[in-house]
Amino acid sequence: MGLGEDTYLLGGRALLPGGEFAAADLRLRNGVIAEIEPGLRPASDSAVVEVTGFVMPGLIDAHTHVSWAGREPMPNTWAGVVGRARGNRLRMLAAGVTTIRDVGSLDGVAFEQSGGPACFCANQIVCAVGGHGTETAEAWAGLPKLAREARGADAFRAAVRYQADRGAHLVKLTLNAAELEVTPEEAAAAVDEAHRLGRRVACHASIPDAIDIAIEAGADTIEHGNGATPAQLRRMAAAGIVLVPTAWIFERFLDEARRADAGAVGERAWPPPVEIWEARVAAHREVVGDAVAAGVVLAAGTDAIEGCDPDSLADEILTLHRLGLEPIDALRAATEGGAAALGDPGRGALREGAAADVVVFEASPRDVVRDRIRPAMVFQGGRRIR
Repeated sequence: MGLGEDTYLLGGRALLPGGEFAAADLRLRNGVIAEIEPGLRPASDSAVVEVTGFVMPGLIDAHTHVSWAGREPMPNTWAGVVGRARGNRLRMLAAGVTTIRDVGSLDGVAFEQSGGPACFCANQIVCAVGGHGTETAEAWAGLPKLAREARGADAFRAAVRYQADRGAHLVKLTLNAAELEVTPEEAAAAVDEAHRLGRRVACHASIPDAIDIAIEAGADTIEHGNGATPAQLRRMAAAGIVLVPTAWIFERFLDEARRADAGAVGERAWPPPVEIWEARVAAHREVVGDAVAAGVVLAAGTDAIEGCDPDSLADEILTLHRLGLEPIDALRAATEGGAAALGDPGRGALREGAAADVVVFEASPRDVVRDRIRPAMVFQGGRRIR
């Protein structure tokens, strides 16, 4: 199934823009979707795939850390880190993730691409001195840093410029850990500098005060958004700010922290302690439904870090469903929502002329979400990867 020949995906249904789920055939050619309509008739020399389930756009993980994710501890060499990131990307692609938004990895590693999903990266995290993003500095001594620390508006501007000079596609700004760490003036300066340089800004904000600062500063996306009030969500909707809840990771680490507190052998409780995880999970329970009611666009992101599998997007999709999204809407959060987070409406939808990033499932959307079924086939740029 090469780029110069037609590949037909026939006989199934398709998840189309806006959540329409209808019978449709696809013709892929030269890396793009050439046709979408029912009843396509392939030429005799075309490659044909009979679809028994449905097709949908390639998945987008809107909150990844390509060098951080993985069950094993971080390697202590640059070559090891690059290899870990490459392995993570290949696992993501095999799971149907054709695009990722990397919102913080060791300085430079996200640019070391060879295979895997298309990567839009922030390079390092921009944070306060000693702030969220620096927790691993001692353990990873000798490796390039995960975070660029700053104090004062000018320093935050300089930290943003450093990421842009390194080639970052966007900027990741962390505003809080357990408490607020960045001032409104610092956040406003960072966002203004990023926008001046043509970069979108993803703001980590997992407490209400940080959410207020992110909204006021003009962030493009808010990561986590725990405890966001209906009023804050209405302001986000009005400003076009996308919410990336990463709900699964909070539940994952709450469970891990509880097992560690109970003395489970081999369990690692990533800071902060169990009480903080409980508060974050509780603060998420109403946010997803309130966000939908307010008209906020949701994007699915894993936030998988050390101790987590990189190909966990199905877990986040399932969690969004459990928090109230219909299965198709949970899948849209991992396609159209991800494209909105990237600011790239050309991605995340099956449209004629769009890149032929397509996944094929041999089940219904409901079963795919509830049972975390992996795709039977993955096409990236028209090439069959799986």
